[in-house]
This record gives sequence, C-alpha cells and structure tokens, in this order.
Amino acid sequence: MSMLMNIGERLRNGRYEIVDLLAEGGQAIVAQAVDHSSGKTVVIRRLAASPDQPHYTSERRRFDRAGRIHIAHPNVPNPIDVFAESDSDHMVLPFIDGPELGLYLDRQGGRLPVDQAVRIVTRIASVLALAHGKGVVHRDLKPGNILIDAQGEPHLIDWGLASMHSEPTITQSNGFQGTLPFAAPEQIDDGRAQNFGIDLYALGVIFYQMLTGQQAAQGTSQEELARSVKTWTPPAPHTLDPGIGQHVSEACMRLLAKDPNDRFADAEELIHALRRSNGTGRRFCRWCGESSGSDGSYCPQCGGDLRSGLVSQPRCLACGSGVSDTKVCPVCRRQFAATGHQLEFRAGALAGAKFLIPQGIYEVGRDILNPRDQHISRRHLHVACLNGTVHVADAGSSNKTYVGDIAVDQPTPLRPGDELVLAGNRAVYSTA
Repeated sequence: MSMLMNIGERLRNGRYEIVDLLAEGGQAIVAQAVDHSSGKTVVIRRLAASPDQPHYTSERRRFDRAGRIHIAHPNVPNPIDVFAESDSDHMVLPFIDGPELGLYLDRQGGRLPVDQAVRIVTRIASVLALAHGKGVVHRDLKPGNILIDAQGEPHLIDWGLASMHSEPTITQSNGFQGTLPFAAPEQIDDGRAQNFGIDLYALGVIFYQMLTGQQAAQGTSQEELARSVKTWTPPAPHTLDPGIGQHVSEACMRLLAKDPNDRFADAEELIHALRRSNGTGRRFCRWCGESSGSDGSYCPQCGGDLRSGLVSQPRCLACGSGVSDTKVCPVCRRQFAATGHQLEFRAGALAGAKFLIPQGIYEVGRDILNPRDQHISRRHLHVACLNGTVHVADAGSSNKTYVGDIAVDQPTPLRPGDELVLAGNRAVYSTA
C-alpha cells in the first residue's frame, strides 16, 4: 500500500492542502501544505510504514510519541495537529523556511565563524536543557535535523527516535539506533541507550564540523565509522585553526569524550562553559556565547545585558529595576509581599537572572526582561500578585507563555516549584 502524498491532496476535511513534496524515506513522508483555516504554511509528516510492512508497530509507536513531545522553546517547531486519515497517521508542524544545517554549511564554504558556531551550539544546548529536564532524549541529533531560518536561528526537528524516561525505549531490535557518525560510542554498543550524554556527544560532532569543516570520525563504511567513533580522537579545533579560542576548543573536545562521565554533566554546564571569556580581551555574551566586543551594554546578537551585576542583583518583575530593599521597589514603588514571591531563570537568554514579584496587577514584556531579545514580546506576560498568591496568563505574545507544558491563556496560579517558560527562558517560581 502506497503512503505517498500528492500535490493538491487535501486532508482533515479539506483544511490542509499539499502544495509541495519535501522528502521521502525514513520514518515519514514530508510535504509542505497550506492550512486553509489560518492561511499559514505548514509541514505535514505522514507515517511511511504501512501495516503490511515489518516493524510497523514500533514505527507507529515512535510516530505517536513524537506527536506527543512538546518542548516549549522558540527553536523547536512543535506539533500543531495530529490525526489519522487515508489509512495512515499524520503530524502537522510549523514550516521553517530555511535549509538544513548541512546544506547551510556547504553554502558557507564548509565551516562557520567561531562566533556563529558558538551561537548555534548554545541555542541547541538550551533546547536540550529544556528537553532533558523533561526526561526527553532526542537520540538523532545531526545537521539534517537542524534547520537554519533567514535570521540564522537553528530549529531542532524530527523527534522520531526520541526516548522519554517515563516510557520504555522503542526499538526494533537491540541493534544500533541513530545516525553514524553522530552517534555516541555507547549508542553504537546499546540500541536502548538513552542517557543525556548521547545528545551532548552528537552536538559535539556538529560543533566540530562547524568549527573545522572536518568530521569527528573517519571511514567510508559503517564498520569503519563505528570503529572510529569508539576509538579515534580527532585533533582539537584550536590546533587546526589558532583563531579558535582554546576555551571553545576545549568545550568541543569535552563533548566528544568517549566516556559519558567525561562529558559535561548537562547542557546547562556546556552553556556556562561557552559564556566565559577566552582570555584574549574579547568578551563573550553570558547569554548566547557570542563574541560581543569590548564595548556596549547589550549583546549585538541576542540582546543580553552585558553589564556587570545583572545576575547577582535581583530585579523587580514589574519594572525591571535592580532591587536592594526587598520591601519596596526603589523605582516603581510597588511593595513586595512578606512571602517573597520570586522567579529564578535557569535556562535561556535570562539564565541566572532573579526577579522579585511585587504586589499588584501588571504586564511584563521585552523592555523589562531583556530589551534586545526579539523572542520576547513587548506584551508577553500578565501578572496578578494579590492576597498572597500569584496568577499568570499570556498577554497575547507571539511565542506564548507556559506553566510546565501547558500554555496559559487564562489566569493560572503559580505554586512553588512550578516552571514558567517565556520564549525559551525557563524560570522556577518559589517563595522565601
């Protein structure tokens, strides 16, 4: 039975119309379509396997799992719709207009400037930090699963091989699952391996390729590549190009460690390692890792505040000013409750920043949180801190506001330990 899609085909009672075929093979048939209910361009993935083919059950389970994974991050195009039709399963996702990273690298001559490579790795690492925090391992991180949009932003796609710590790993056998040469040594040995270090190793391979234009594994056959991944260590990037800062080179090689215990403990540790200065007098943005030059208050790429003291000094959530007195804000004069409501950002461009939540009803947006971060809307979050409680709701932002995995369009109470997600920035709510 053919699973192919045809141009002009309509699905979901005519809502989606296929306008172009993008890819065939692997787990899914991929097409570009128009969503007539919104007028937007979308991507439709149709499960490639049919009931009469081997491994159909496991492939369908994987497809179903990918449709249920939602990573609240601006660099992840999450499923919009999932449905069964034409004797197959379908997944609808936002359309990212841009090439996959491999093609993008080819167009750039095979490698990227260090600052750009660091920025892309930091963005993907922030996605992994959020995914791993949910117990999700991508397991197939490679250039073909990273799309680069017109603004140079990377988008991590295709979670078809992903595993979730809350559910059993889906495999066809005990053999290798993934893509050589981006698979970690332990992934080659054990098809059920699902530690977070698998994603970190693959990110290291991608990082190495972006920095040097070379592969981190050698070989022309699957056997040679597998042996190289397990036994061969490539030369450090800074030995191939002295213009690559040693701290960047060391971070890349640590990702490529054969032993998972020798890699970074998690994606957030990698982000912090890439943010520090390389000792040459150039500053690197603490938020995105890009070289920010020696002057200026804001990062020219992500807009992160480069002024000293931002992270160590708490800020008022209502006006963004620094707070030294925890009873009243020195600028907006709003009072802080005795319970000490606060948000501590642990991932994203605002990682390390702490905001105290004053009493009252107000809106929070880009100008307060990070004036140069275009992912944050000017009116992003509605806050009501009254009678000892804090309620939040999205204020009509483009990237939505989430408490945990739930988009909050209506006022939603925050409880200690709840995770608030704003355009890829992940904060934990607590009380003093």
